[in-house]
Amino acid sequence: MTMDIKHEVNIISVLVNPERGVLLHQAASGKWGFPGSEDLVPGEDWESAQLRGLIRDLGNVQFENVLILHLESYAGGTVAPDAKFGVFVLGTISSAQSESESIRWAKSAEEIRDLDLVHVRVADLVEKALRNG
Repeated sequence: MTMDIKHEVNIISVLVNPERGVLLHQAASGKWGFPGSEDLVPGEDWESAQLRGLIRDLGNVQFENVLILHLESYAGGTVAPDAKFGVFVLGTISSAQSESESIRWAKSAEEIRDLDLVHVRVADLVEKALRNG
């Protein structure tokens, strides 16, 4: 049996600052998640997609990737109309150029309990990032 299912690959940055916690970004939809979520273009390396998304959401930002924090396959209609494969990259960040109302820092999942999150996995990944960052 052959299955012809294609996933878009999405690079998501989970950025941690030792003093401030995990950086969250509010999307145009009003939901909170991680900054720099960007689809990989065929032939593009993942770091280029990551940087493109971070510049779009945060402007000039200094960060260093640490490790792949989490991989997840999402069925179509879960986070986007088509199936997606999410690559969550943990990195450290010294600061974000844009300190606006669309950015907040979290030092625990408890702090974001009442936020409208892009996906329930965000709170779990905040905790995981704080343990590994």
